[in-house]
Amino acid sequence: MIKFTKKQILFCCVLCGIILLIFLLPTLFSFCFNLNSASIIYHINVDGLANISTGSLPVTILLPLPLMNNQSALPDSFYTRELDGWNSSVVSTEYGPLLSLTATTSQLKNIHASYGRSGMFVGEVPVTRLSGLKFSPETNDTATPYSLHMKSPATPSPSDTKVEKFPPGVVVATLDPSLPAYDSRPTYVGREDIGPTLVYIPEALSDETANISILIEYQTSSKYGYLFTQPNNMIGHYSTEIIEQIPGNVSGWIPVLPQSLPSIIRLDTFSAS
Repeated sequence: MIKFTKKQILFCCVLCGIILLIFLLPTLFSFCFNLNSASIIYHINVDGLANISTGSLPVTILLPLPLMNNQSALPDSFYTRELDGWNSSVVSTEYGPLLSLTATTSQLKNIHASYGRSGMFVGEVPVTRLSGLKFSPETNDTATPYSLHMKSPATPSPSDTKVEKFPPGVVVATLDPSLPAYDSRPTYVGREDIGPTLVYIPEALSDETANISILIEYQTSSKYGYLFTQPNNMIGHYSTEIIEQIPGNVSGWIPVLPQSLPSIIRLDTFSAS
């Protein structure tokens, strides 16, 4: 019978442990990475405002706030910020809290803002389905006819199709829903599980002829329940959008329609040619 010394036994145990660790290392890395890689992103573009002069009139635009499982997705303090030509904060209204964007110059600028957190603990983003993403406030009003939808038609003839560009690098759609668009990729689908939300356009902008294009993207990413999958396997990645092109002569409270895509796809602008 072969007898092993304590040192030999200890060496074999250490060697087996090292080999086991090597095999488990990818799984341990995935677990640790996914455990702290959740994120919340709330991105806003409001175009069509650049170079509009409002004189001494105050200009404040109100936009909805994101909810996660019926709770505020981000603390109010995250929205208190100085932007390029605008100040943002959360304000109380008759409909509930909203994101306020107040102009700091009489010569307006387009609004581009992103709020969010990354590198969050997975338990802080427990969203397991798209229905967990909503907007505040929610209204029973009918959504406006200004919501832009992607279509998947046969290729139209440029001579009988009116095409409007909506923020560069994002989407192209037609203002008239009876006319086809120039894109055949996945369509936006209205969120039937939630009601429309609200935006507020001040009367100070109602005499302007330019359309105001609003793009709101709300995304969460989390491996909640899938911690041992590979980091690039984005299970638990959800997104909902608001895409509106509001005529320049429209102001006040406007119901807008949350929409979604089968997956997160950044769309490119197509022009008629």
